[in-house]
Amino acid sequence: MKVTLNHSNFIVVDEFLPKEDFNHLVNFFLEENFRPVHSDKWIKAFRLSDGTPHWGDVYLSHKVAEDKQSAVYPTGRGIDVFIQKLISAENIYKDLIGENRKKWSHFFCRPYLYSNGKGLSWHTDGRGDVEGAYVYYAHKKWHAQWGAELLIDDSNNFELDYPLVKMYDGTEKKLGLHMDDAIVNEAVMSKGIGYYLEAKPNRLVLLKKGILHKICRVDPNAGDYIRASITGFFLNREIKKGAYK
Repeated sequence: MKVTLNHSNFIVVDEFLPKEDFNHLVNFFLEENFRPVHSDKWIKAFRLSDGTPHWGDVYLSHKVAEDKQSAVYPTGRGIDVFIQKLISAENIYKDLIGENRKKWSHFFCRPYLYSNGKGLSWHTDGRGDVEGAYVYYAHKKWHAQWGAELLIDDSNNFELDYPLVKMYDGTEKKLGLHMDDAIVNEAVMSKGIGYYLEAKPNRLVLLKKGILHKICRVDPNAGDYIRASITGFFLNREIKKGAYK
């Protein structure tokens, strides 16, 4: 495990898992039951033009009182090697995300598959109980011409939020940006520069709360190769409830 880049807004860690553990995780992906992200309803983190990636179940690093459905570490499955490693690597990211039981109570893991043409438009992960985010690449092979780069905006626009609009019944509600991206476009284009990170196998990227980022579409050159990743947020829900006081 080596820290390749330690930026004020993100951290890149390569060779995150030992080879044997990485193979266990690859086999977990082969075993997991994936389904289209929009199989029950439109998940509006994705624009319709982003295509339909597939996702698996949610796995939790620590027990959460209100979540009775998600599996909690240790699960007895191959994803445990990743969860254990991310917990134990806290010293690498505590200055970026914060310390466990002080800034965040748990993180969740969700495996994703992005095939040819799939991506995720510019967005942030900084609302609600989120203290930070991460993505880990679990595919065994990737190529520089296959797309799926992670783009990170360098405008330091941490205050991007959904607009508050008035509904028909007189209430006010914050709606998403999935059909009108003017706010996101203005934020990204204000400076118009940033970073790109290749989807290297066994790479972990940790993101500061509120950072604008984007997953480029998987290129046709990738053929049948799939971008396999684990994505999740560090959450402070139990901290807010005072569970650790």
